Amino acid sequence: MAVLQLAKASARARVAVLIKKRPSIHTMKECFLKAAAVQLAFIPVEEFYFALTLAVRTLEELEQPGLPEQVKMRLADLYGQPSTVAAASQNTYNYVFRVKDHDNSPSPQLIISISDWQEKLRLSSDYGWMLDAERKPIRTTRFDQRSAFCQQLRAQLQEQLQIPLLG
Repeated sequence: MAVLQLAKASARARVAVLIKKRPSIHTMKECFLKAAAVQLAFIPVEEFYFALTLAVRTLEELEQPGLPEQVKMRLADLYGQPSTVAAASQNTYNYVFRVKDHDNSPSPQLIISISDWQEKLRLSSDYGWMLDAERKPIRTTRFDQRSAFCQQLRAQLQEQLQIPLLG
């Protein structure tokens, strides 16, 4: 019994050391990318299924050799493990963010997703979509602005990740 308690105490001490070394990953509930127009709050794996909606749709896919892996490494540096990890070869990661202070009315929230899909970088969002009373995705009045939102998002990600995202 004493050995088990000592092992637990030792494990807690190791975790405490890790937290001191990487507080941005282990101690913050939400991590932020800040930019002039859009503020993103990372959604960790524990909250992923509560945040993702059926209205999240692809904005664009960027096909540049090595880009998905480059973005994956940079996001891992900033946020640690992805919001979800897919067990398929065509999709290996998905980082999901709740967008703060950006109007997506009539929808109460705005979600974006950065993932890899078949060796492409996929940017997705529920911008311009919402769920109706039956939880089916329907277009909102902002649907026609998805392209402009995508350009704004791509520019911000390019600046924050320091990785060229050519369309």
